[in-house]
Amino acid sequence: MAFLEWRRFTFFDIHKNIDNGKIAECLQDTNVTVATSGNNHVILCDVTGWAHLISRNWEITSFKAYELTVSLAQQLPHDPYLVTIGDDEAGVTPLVKVWDWSRTDRHGNPQCARVSRAVPSHMRPTPATALAVHENKGLLAVGFQDGSVSLFRGDIARQRSGKMKTLPETGTSPITGLAFKGADKLFIVSRACTMVCSLSGERCAVLDCMGAAPACSVLADRHRLTVATNDAIYCYTTEGRGPCYALEGEKVRLNWFRSYLVITTNETPIKTASTSTGPAPKAHHVTILDIQNKFIVFSKPFEEIDAVLTEWGSFYILLKNKEMIYLDEKDLQSKLSLLFKKNLYDVAIRIASSQHYDVQGLIEIYKQYGDHLYSKGDLKGAIEQYVKTIGWLETSYVIRKYLESRHLEPLVQYLEELHKKGYATEDHTTLLLTCYVKIDQHDQQGKLKEFINSKDKAIGFDVDVAIKVVRQVSVDDALSLAAIHKRHDWYLKMIIEDKKEYKQAIDYIADLEFEDAELFMKKYGHKLIQHEPEESNKLLKLLCTDYKPRNKPLVDESSLSGNHREPDRAIPDDFIHMFLSNSEQLIDFLEHMIASDPNCSSLVYNALIEHYIHVWSKAIEEEKEAYEEKVLKVLKDPEANYDKDQTLIICQMLGFTSGVLHLYEEKKLWREQVALHIRGGEAERALAVCRRRGAACPRLWLDVLWAPPPARCLPELLHVVASEKLLSPILVIDCLASTPSYTLGDVRKYLMDVLKSENDVITREQELASKYRAESEKMKAHIQMIQNEPVTFQSSRCAVCSRSLELPTVHFLCQHSYHVHCFQSYSESESECMKCAQPARRPPSRAADALHARLHADHDPYSVVSEYFGRGLFNKVTVVTECPEPTPTVQQPTPTHLPTHVPAPAPVKVPITQTYGPGAEAKLRLQEGQSKQVFVANAAKQVAPKGTSVVPVPEGRMRLMEKYSSSLEANMVKLEPQVHAPKSSPFASPSTARKNQNDKSQRISAAITNDTKNPFEDENYDEAKNPFADESNDATNPFGEDDDYDKNLNPFS
Repeated sequence: MAFLEWRRFTFFDIHKNIDNGKIAECLQDTNVTVATSGNNHVILCDVTGWAHLISRNWEITSFKAYELTVSLAQQLPHDPYLVTIGDDEAGVTPLVKVWDWSRTDRHGNPQCARVSRAVPSHMRPTPATALAVHENKGLLAVGFQDGSVSLFRGDIARQRSGKMKTLPETGTSPITGLAFKGADKLFIVSRACTMVCSLSGERCAVLDCMGAAPACSVLADRHRLTVATNDAIYCYTTEGRGPCYALEGEKVRLNWFRSYLVITTNETPIKTASTSTGPAPKAHHVTILDIQNKFIVFSKPFEEIDAVLTEWGSFYILLKNKEMIYLDEKDLQSKLSLLFKKNLYDVAIRIASSQHYDVQGLIEIYKQYGDHLYSKGDLKGAIEQYVKTIGWLETSYVIRKYLESRHLEPLVQYLEELHKKGYATEDHTTLLLTCYVKIDQHDQQGKLKEFINSKDKAIGFDVDVAIKVVRQVSVDDALSLAAIHKRHDWYLKMIIEDKKEYKQAIDYIADLEFEDAELFMKKYGHKLIQHEPEESNKLLKLLCTDYKPRNKPLVDESSLSGNHREPDRAIPDDFIHMFLSNSEQLIDFLEHMIASDPNCSSLVYNALIEHYIHVWSKAIEEEKEAYEEKVLKVLKDPEANYDKDQTLIICQMLGFTSGVLHLYEEKKLWREQVALHIRGGEAERALAVCRRRGAACPRLWLDVLWAPPPARCLPELLHVVASEKLLSPILVIDCLASTPSYTLGDVRKYLMDVLKSENDVITREQELASKYRAESEKMKAHIQMIQNEPVTFQSSRCAVCSRSLELPTVHFLCQHSYHVHCFQSYSESESECMKCAQPARRPPSRAADALHARLHADHDPYSVVSEYFGRGLFNKVTVVTECPEPTPTVQQPTPTHLPTHVPAPAPVKVPITQTYGPGAEAKLRLQEGQSKQVFVANAAKQVAPKGTSVVPVPEGRMRLMEKYSSSLEANMVKLEPQVHAPKSSPFASPSTARKNQNDKSQRISAAITNDTKNPFEDENYDEAKNPFADESNDATNPFGEDDDYDKNLNPFS
């Protein structure tokens, strides 16, 4: 392609003398031999061997690099290393020097990090013509006049690192350009050819038999070599030659700036008629090309140019007269504005895309381009631009334009692209199908049919919307579209609502997979059952037992291979509500479900029972018995999982008495059962329930009594009430008197039995009172005798060892006698008879052990303590007599012939028989050989001991007993026997004997006086068994010492 055909623009502005003449002042009359840039600096080298380091602020640092001249130089782009080749002496091998201008020597000049000779393989002095340094500082290539190329490997900043090696097969033509592509390829350009050398194998391959002049080759984009000749510009890759662009003219140099190729050519002077015969001034022409977008962005002639520099993100030109010109590139927005004014939207799009313009900006350009083409009448071209805005530009902007113009073809194209890219909505699909319909009406192209029957998925439209639109035009076409795309919901909806073909709908569902069939039967089952009940019922039975699609074989491959497959089953509960208007079909469905799976849910059984009863209530008398049997069969089935409460309510609502009675029996609602019989006037059945369940619920007899029942039922009722004592006779008479139909003859026998029983109780109580009175008198006489009369002890054997008594002895008033040594060995207390005290102490011992066990085992010890307090376990009991007179001590005479050292017998303990106070009546009954149990109301169930009789005690007598018992407790004393002390001498004074006798009498009297001492304060009491002992270290004591516990809250403190 010739450059003359490319469009020309001016995207650069010229700024002259940008350095304010500093470079001209520094260089003066010398000529620049080489210019390079990198690492934020520009380096100019002249023919005198000086190198000039220029910063961005145009501050110049000059130093003497070579004695003669500098021929080649290259600054690394990211490191402060400058590599130069020059001559220090004439006629010798040129020197390669590496300068580190980040460090200075003692003269303030950049430090020379390395010096080596550029010597080819033949070791003859040859001028160097090309230089290339890799960015990694590990590769350096030098081209020579004789066509040889030397490659240096190693760190270029170190003095003796690496070796120089000459590459083979580079030819004999002078080398004009070198460029590294990566770390393994080296482009070599000579006057005669263009080559690429593989550094790994050090083999050269010729890319083209066409070379270039010095400085007329450059590496573009770091991977493509661009070479300029007099007639064209060629592009090369490592594989071979690429595109070329025709551009005639003598090329002076090539440079690459950003994405632009900068070409400097010799300007042909224009011959003018002039009297001067001198040579015309030399001029150069600078052309900047945008290779990617194929247009010229700058073209202008200049005076003779010494160097073209690209640094600091800018583009500079150094003229021969040392003037620095700055070419300032216009910003992208200015470029686009310029192109918009010329309506060059295609160019603007290419420029914006190449410079990575943001997406919204590109969309705006596409929109403006589309508007421009639309205004010119190019509707198809405009729609192509609008298509590129899909996803960003509002679709209504484009659609409105084409709807107003009534151009449907471009609009269809836009809508199709909208569907392909996935931005179409329901309205877009509707519009597209509407356009198809209109195009078919005018042109008969059949686009709608083609759209429906097309299997090409390029247009990703919304099938549901398409079916909805096509349904309005043709239901058959919509059904075809739904069948093709397997939109079962739409198909069934149309065939049920539009076609009314319910049988076909059921057949269609039967061909679907289990999940789809279940879903659509739940959705459309109610309507299908209304119109096709039998077919729908059959399908539901299959769906809820073992479903398989009809269009599939009954035996699949997995079954033949032996793999067991669990059958697909729906839940019957989800379909029950669909049969509410058809009880017969529902009963048939539910009976099938229960027969196939007895473990159905309660909803299935409840629904079956409910509809059984509904059908029973509406059936004729001949059919009711059959349905009643069915209901009772389900109710009596132990595996039937129905809700008894719900079923009971349904039976009550619909008057199904048999079911109500059965459920009352199941739920043990016998009173309700009796009430139902009584409301129905069936007293005999009510009595039958009482006979059957009266033992478990005695209240049933009273319910029948209060009904009231017929007179013929009264004898049995009154007999049970009287025998079981279910109601007091007064209340029974009250109940009977409220019914005017009863006569005295109906209750005569009951009244006679009650009066006789009460008379017997009164007689028995009177006898008991007389007996107690006589016993009291007898006890008082006995006490008086003990207190005032001497007691004769006639026991001749010890009560412990059963041997004959020998002095000293101990006698008790209970007529028990002991040897002193036997008494001291076995007795637990000196004041109690062992025989009498042992039975009395065992029960408290067992009670205390039980209390301790419960305190340790119970999680709430406080409740145990409260219970024992309520029983009166810790009450202080004192016994007093009517006459606390002193009782004479009976002393047995001591034989005179006994030795004086033999101790006298111990005093005799005379116990008093306890015939009063708590437990007195029980002891009397034991003495009489008969024990009677007293039943107390509201007490725990009491069981009479075997061989005893139960005597009910009236409440008044109980109150008197409690009063009498408490009065006895308040007047009881503790009797302590006296111990007989032996006389010091048989000849003691009678006064002394009388004095001792008086002392003993006083001690006996003191033993019978009031003693309110706490029984737990006895010296012989085991304090470890006291549950209320003050033990501060007891961890189980809830009232123990605690910093946070308030002692005022302790009710037992």
